[in-house]
Amino acid sequence: MGSDNGNSDEKPVHRVELEGFCLDITPVTVDAYARCRGCSTPGSGEFCTWRRARKGNHPINCVDWGQASAYCRSVGKQLPTEAQWEYAARGGSRQLEYSWGSEGPQGRACWNRQEGTCAVGSYASGAFGLKDMAGNVWEWVQGWYGDYPSSVSRNHAGAFSDSSRVCRGGCWVINAPTGLRGAYRLDVASGNRSSGLGFRCARTR
Repeated sequence: MGSDNGNSDEKPVHRVELEGFCLDITPVTVDAYARCRGCSTPGSGEFCTWRRARKGNHPINCVDWGQASAYCRSVGKQLPTEAQWEYAARGGSRQLEYSWGSEGPQGRACWNRQEGTCAVGSYASGAFGLKDMAGNVWEWVQGWYGDYPSSVSRNHAGAFSDSSRVCRGGCWVINAPTGLRGAYRLDVASGNRSSGLGFRCARTR
């Protein structure tokens, strides 16, 4: 896990052992979130997808970490750990730079846009048949943001920030390819509900 060629918070490269797990093929959509009884209402800014016409198959966005976690629990799952997410995005032991390989993201992901999210699955699948592991929405994961490897093994605030969580994958508005790499990490306040934030769920076998 991690990369020696990326930012300082992607280092050091280290070994993590994972139990078998399943990950949603796409980010959670607006229609799926709408079926959740008891889930709280997402934000409603300009590029938020909630209750917008013809956005049912777009990723739900403008949700904070607590809302994302609550939805996953409501369907018998949980947010993926940071290690699970990276393993899936990088093709496991293949250690891909992007979910599809080493080629740049042009024509392969929903990014560098001014008009908001894309319908999920608009681009070809990447590793393990997963879609939108790069671009469309940043995806919340379980862990607190912190230095490797303690942030992965401890999965709680410990000696580092108790407010910043990790998001992965990049989003529709990002215009730098580096943010779409599978090893890239973004620290985001737990209560943030921006239009670039969404999620998918995981289940341990």
